[in-house]
Amino acid sequence: GYTYYSIPRPKKGQKRPTVESFAKEHKEGIYLPIVANHYVCIKNGDWLDTWNSGYLSVYGYWKKD
Repeated sequence: GYTYYSIPRPKKGQKRPTVESFAKEHKEGIYLPIVANHYVCIKNGDWLDTWNSGYLSVYGYWKKD
């Protein structure tokens, strides 16, 4: 089981978290952040992808229960 969490649209002048910043803030657990037309796996603060997607903005994420 996974639970979905939305990241609200940021206020003017603010930006969404990136994959890299999200991973730094989520050091424990398994997450599947949603970026533009793509999913990334973050496990215990390390992101796993076929390319460096650390700069992409996170729109929402699934968290392993």
